[in-house]
Amino acid sequence: MKGLGVDVTLIERFENKEELAKRVLSPLELDIYYQKKKSATFLASRFACKECYVKATGDKAIDYRSLSILDDENGKPFLYKDGNKVSCLISISHDIFVFAVIIIDDESI
Repeated sequence: MKGLGVDVTLIERFENKEELAKRVLSPLELDIYYQKKKSATFLASRFACKECYVKATGDKAIDYRSLSILDDENGKPFLYKDGNKVSCLISISHDIFVFAVIIIDDESI
């Protein structure tokens, strides 16, 4: 196992934050963000996952736009770095807060 990252964030902090979305979401995520009715929840969850990635890898210089957290057809999230799937486990839960956990398996990170 390469690392573990955990993050919690308050969803309301991400309300009406389109400029932040442009700075932290990948192009694929940004397209999804614009389609979501609950865009603050989407942005908060992706931001929290990217914070988890930094905590798990120690890579504080990463451009968050190079990371994509995309869901499969069942809603299970997967992490991609520069378009390549990262071997990891992700869990995201949200209500008033977003709680995210990443366990990175990929030694090539």
